[in-house]
Amino acid sequence: MPLVNNVTASQKARLHLLNLIVSLPQGSRLKGERELAQDCKVARMTIRRAIDLLIEEQKLERRPGSGTFITYTPITHEFRLKSFKTDLAGSLYQLLRERYGIRIINANTSLAASIPSPEIADQLKIQKNKACLELTMIDLDQNGRIIMLAECVYVGDQYKFNLSPNRDNLEIDIREKDVS
Repeated sequence: MPLVNNVTASQKARLHLLNLIVSLPQGSRLKGERELAQDCKVARMTIRRAIDLLIEEQKLERRPGSGTFITYTPITHEFRLKSFKTDLAGSLYQLLRERYGIRIINANTSLAASIPSPEIADQLKIQKNKACLELTMIDLDQNGRIIMLAECVYVGDQYKFNLSPNRDNLEIDIREKDVS
């Protein structure tokens, strides 16, 4: 039974570009729009719009006559799962593996402080310049395809991020702060 793919062309283009952003070093030059569109199997204008949005988010920079470059430079503290196999057992990942033959071999998670776009600030009902936490998770399968992308925005002063590494696994917990 094949997985249903409800991803729009613009979402597909954004996912493709985000995958490049997290997998290539800061300062890397992206391929030209035509080649990116062919790789992603979308129209050139769709790739261009996705690039424009990522430029607005300061993840990419267009340099006239030179191309488009990765400018996203978060401060990163790398941590690894000690037991990737154990951590993924009994979950959506097990279903993907058993029913569809899809194995997640790479899971990238990044957390960054950010100022949300006006649209997101409106959705969160917060001031336009209020600090937030942006959590991005990308899971890749055995063929390097993006299987899951989650972009979450948390209001900075309303959530607490806990990281509890131990020898056997890594537990990440994001909870709303107790304001009482």
